[in-house]
Amino acid sequence: MNRRSVWISGQITDKESGKPISNAEVLLYGWHPVVNNNICVKKTVFTDEKGYYKAYFESLNSVDIASKTANFNPERRYNNWLIFPSINLALTKETRNPSLRSDLLTMENTPTISLYVQSTEHASVLDYTFGYDCKSFKTTKDTSNCDFWFKLERKNTSPTTIVGSPKGGVIAVYERDIPSSFLYDLPYAPKTGYKKECYVGNLRGEYAMGLFVLCRDGKTYAKIIFNSTSGISQGEYIKRFSCLYQPNGT
Repeated sequence: MNRRSVWISGQITDKESGKPISNAEVLLYGWHPVVNNNICVKKTVFTDEKGYYKAYFESLNSVDIASKTANFNPERRYNNWLIFPSINLALTKETRNPSLRSDLLTMENTPTISLYVQSTEHASVLDYTFGYDCKSFKTTKDTSNCDFWFKLERKNTSPTTIVGSPKGGVIAVYERDIPSSFLYDLPYAPKTGYKKECYVGNLRGEYAMGLFVLCRDGKTYAKIIFNSTSGISQGEYIKRFSCLYQPNGT
């Protein structure tokens, strides 16, 4: 049900100290249905000296909100139904990690794992999978030099299982596991709980957002952030992602 003449307000604070953050940018997407469509109205406001913001919408059913400012990680929240029109966000301070290495998905760079499956049931000898080496940022057919790859499964279906290396392992991360964004949330890789295989398909209406990887050396870690789309074409299944590799610690 739409509400008319709605003010959305709240406060942006430092998650660690609880102190207000002034001049933080707050982005709001207000949604309301019209006939068979959802209409989105975008508002950008800034917090005052006490960290408060407010934004006006003529018509509103739900709102998505995000905030960012210098020296803090951005924070966001989706699908806030208008039971309470006050929405607060707490930002975490940005931390520098000089040893972290990254292989980011861009228009010019595409980290992937892939699976090629022949169309006939009896051609499994011709099926093959390409895995990914987190240290060198390379995709290769030689899975003995990879940290994770797709498992060869049934014909004519998208792969749903990722395999980790013999001395390493993988942990799938789903949307329910993270408060906001996998890129900024969960900054430490788990030290335990890695499995030789993990399921990344549909789990109660959700798909995996990415992985934590214990690399094949058994002592270094990576965070894999999946792209929301996958490539599927004539037996070729491709998963695109960004990789954050930590050569020491978690």
